Amino acid sequence: MPSSFSPSSFNLASFSLECDGPVARITLDRPDKHNALDRDAWVALGETVAALGAAPEVRSVVIAARGGRAFCSGADISEFATAFATADAAAAYGGAIAHALETVAGCPKPVIAEIDGACVGGGCALAMACDLRYASERSRFAITPVKIGAAYSYDDTRRLVSLVGPGRAKEILFFADFLSAEEACAAGLVNRVLPAGELRGFVAERAALAARRSRNALGVAKAVVNSIAAGAQTPPPEVSAAIAGIFASADFREGYAAFLEKRAPEFA
Repeated sequence: MPSSFSPSSFNLASFSLECDGPVARITLDRPDKHNALDRDAWVALGETVAALGAAPEVRSVVIAARGGRAFCSGADISEFATAFATADAAAAYGGAIAHALETVAGCPKPVIAEIDGACVGGGCALAMACDLRYASERSRFAITPVKIGAAYSYDDTRRLVSLVGPGRAKEILFFADFLSAEEACAAGLVNRVLPAGELRGFVAERAALAARRSRNALGVAKAVVNSIAAGAQTPPPEVSAAIAGIFASADFREGYAAFLEKRAPEFA
């Protein structure tokens, strides 16, 4: 485990955490609840991803789930009577989930969703907050708030529209139909579909490859894409500065030196 990260500091009751070298793996672990996350679990997930993002030893993060039946069914509906009892309670509950998802989306390291099984509602929101989504062929996807007279959050809907376009997003939201893994991939909701037995190995290879890349370059690439996806027509000042600064970085010097010398680069 990274020396700058102590799992004992966090509530890990709803998921487990392990590190294989520079790759951190978070595994949702409530299979009896289809890996639904209660408020405390959302908070803990956000805190854990924030800590991993700040740990220099960690270079990529995988979010997976145990059980094979569900990746994540979103928020724990058994809490709703209390969570939405008042406007203030609803704002606090929604804010806790939104903060966790924004922490995942804003993590400076690549975050990969390994989706095996049902990915529903807030589970789709969690997957969409990740940078990449790889799914098993038995996975299914749905966003279902209309079924209970609820609404998907603005930020979650923005990410959905960014991935699949406004017309497809409306169809997904209006009808709450389940999409097969192949349909989700064709729509742009996931990056790739694999046989269930090959999913974990493929994701491990992708995460390890990302971990070998320049953290600086990956962080800049992520910031640029996220800025464009959020609708920025021109780069924010901090993004412009990051792009300009990368060409003066030690990683860039090491990268082009390694290319000229025909060797693998050794990034900081």
